[in-house]
Amino acid sequence: MNADPHLFTTPATPIATAIQNFVLRAGTPTSLGSLPHVDPRAAAEFVLEHQPLLPAIPSLPRRSVYESMVVQAADGIPGVAVDENGALHIDHRRMDPVAPITTDLGHDAYGAMRAFLDVARGREGRVKWQACGPITLGLELVKAGAPSNIAFDVATRAVRVRLRALHRAVAEALPRAEQVVFVDEPGLVHLMRPGFPLPPDVAIDLVSGVLAGIELSAAAGVHCCGEVDPAALTAIGPRILSLPVHRGLIDATGYLTEFLEHGGWIAWGVVPTDRPLASSSHRYWTELTGLWVELVQRGADLIRLRTQALVTPVCGLVGFEIDQAALVLRHVAAVGEKVAEQAVATRLSLGA
Repeated sequence: MNADPHLFTTPATPIATAIQNFVLRAGTPTSLGSLPHVDPRAAAEFVLEHQPLLPAIPSLPRRSVYESMVVQAADGIPGVAVDENGALHIDHRRMDPVAPITTDLGHDAYGAMRAFLDVARGREGRVKWQACGPITLGLELVKAGAPSNIAFDVATRAVRVRLRALHRAVAEALPRAEQVVFVDEPGLVHLMRPGFPLPPDVAIDLVSGVLAGIELSAAAGVHCCGEVDPAALTAIGPRILSLPVHRGLIDATGYLTEFLEHGGWIAWGVVPTDRPLASSSHRYWTELTGLWVELVQRGADLIRLRTQALVTPVCGLVGFEIDQAALVLRHVAAVGEKVAEQAVATRLSLGA
């Protein structure tokens, strides 16, 4: 990836240097942003309590429609308006591919982030946050009526502006905390389908360019909660690949194996967020290890699967009530503990 030297302007620091040798505890649990809370401080305390190793800065779409992923990403783009239901509307007279795009961190779109940075002020451990990626935002602009040749240029610039502003805000509030940043790209599930408005290689390059800037001073990941082509995701070049546990990954064993061999980490979406929850974490642990067994049978390295693994819910938790969201995070943490135990056992067996 070719890094954009203007994306993140934070000077080199020991933290930035450490990112080049990114290592987390195997099995570290984290989440994907959205929560059902309407109280920003309560949401901040919730993630710090449930995921102390790698809390995800929350977004609260129930509190404000502006905190939903796409609306937050579209805020500040000239010619794009948002109605009370969160739908985007395009004013073609004002949409300009080179017009300045602004990020107002005092806007309602960032209420949860402001609260988290206040509650977590002084934290030295890692923090994670994520933002909508250029493909997903571009698709939503096209859906709202923007010409595709303009929509993706505008979306890519908007994402870069947003990432720069959010990174700076986190760095200023938590100067000793390493940042883990996921670019959220649910739109990539459509990449290989007929009628997709961009050639696959162009779409991959757009996301790759955004990640290149992130990795200068943060551990960069890409997240997709659908069954996306893993070859496309690994071609983007993330440090962390965030995707759900599903059997379709077996056919992508070679891509995942190569990704792990080059030092990549996989954030496994172990708890589905589109169906009733199991009463215990055993089912989710069994599904993860069952997938690992089949990947190993196809040639994957079990040691790397265990030791380069994070665990998450499949998607955000805004669709749950707070007590259910807490249960999801407890299940994720329980699976993470089992991953950590197996990773330790693996290292001991190797004499590490």
